[in-house]
Amino acid sequence: MRYKTGYRILDLDWNTNTFRTLFHAVNGSRVIRTGKFIKADNKLVTDGKSTQYMSGFHVFKNLDDCLKYSRKFGKRDKRVVVEVDYAGGRPKLHSKAPVILADWMRVPIYYPYHFTLSFYDKHKS
Repeated sequence: MRYKTGYRILDLDWNTNTFRTLFHAVNGSRVIRTGKFIKADNKLVTDGKSTQYMSGFHVFKNLDDCLKYSRKFGKRDKRVVVEVDYAGGRPKLHSKAPVILADWMRVPIYYPYHFTLSFYDKHKS
């Protein structure tokens, strides 16, 4: 599988050291397996503004765009930006942010550090 590297915002459960999606489950669970590519549940979904689109993993091509997008979220002490590998997908055309809706995604097994969004808030240049 040909893949690219991108960035994604995930919840980190500090007690179990597991990653979770922010909102929607994948294959019935919000927990994201690490080390293996997982397939998105490609289905017709609705945004908060009732815009319909085909779902996928929300991924950003670069860190700066991901951090800029992250400003819209709360719970910043448990949200982390993670570098991921992704494959397939398409731009989320109705989004103001440059989001890719990826068909496949992999979070590395070994991730040496996680910076929470609150860390980025305190240390942005």
